[in-house]
Amino acid sequence: MIAASEIKSRFRRRLQAADLRKDTLRQKLIEEGARVLDPVIGVLAVMAEVLDEEGNAHGRIDELAIEVDDEDLVCLHPVLHSEAGPEHKLTIKYGPVLGGSNFLSVSGLGSRHAEMLFPAPTNAISSLGRSVGNDLLLDADRAGELADILRDLVEEFYAGQAEPQPLPHLRLVQSA
Repeated sequence: MIAASEIKSRFRRRLQAADLRKDTLRQKLIEEGARVLDPVIGVLAVMAEVLDEEGNAHGRIDELAIEVDDEDLVCLHPVLHSEAGPEHKLTIKYGPVLGGSNFLSVSGLGSRHAEMLFPAPTNAISSLGRSVGNDLLLDADRAGELADILRDLVEEFYAGQAEPQPLPHLRLVQSA
């Protein structure tokens, strides 16, 4: 019979080795996710800097740090806070899906911005992406396109609120 102290020591070593493997995997995922999500994080960080400038009272962008979730997906959860109204939450995840391909999963874009990523239905090739529930899945190499669309969304979220909305009941009358 093996002594209890030997069982404990062996079990501790195996747990430490498992933790080390898990930490190494998570670090690799974060590094790869940061590389893929760099265009997205870059655009959001630059826009957050503008919102943080002195005298700017439009709001702020929070949660620009990436993390690895329980499903080993690299996640970014930016939140757009507006001084004029409600916040807007986005979720961008990066990681492999069934079949081993790396995809970006995006939620919170809204239909108009989603249509920018996925034009009207045609005989499009599969790399354009697909929708699964509320999430849009697209190839990881389209992160630059996603960054451009997020730039548009952020501009509209903040600058669009500052622009006066036309009153539908008023008509312009030209005098002769």
